[in-house]
Amino acid sequence: MAGGGKATLKLEVNEPGWIYVCLSSEDQDLTTPYLKQESWEPTNLRFNATGASNGHFVFRKWYDVGDYELPRLNFRGPIPLFPKTEK
Repeated sequence: MAGGGKATLKLEVNEPGWIYVCLSSEDQDLTTPYLKQESWEPTNLRFNATGASNGHFVFRKWYDVGDYELPRLNFRGPIPLFPKTEK
């Protein structure tokens, strides 16, 4: 997501499984209640964005098939993580 926008992250889940997102450590007063309320689990993974001024923490949540939306939560919003594809 472009930083500072208002769009939500839209997910289309075609197979049940874990969804991983990383969130900046900024605005924890906004992100922490949402993560707890929506049962996002913290992981031991960290994401380090080039040029970032703060850390990014990775969370996961099990999703069944369906369409979902994640709120922005902070300036950059949740960043979905995808497995590396085979070439």
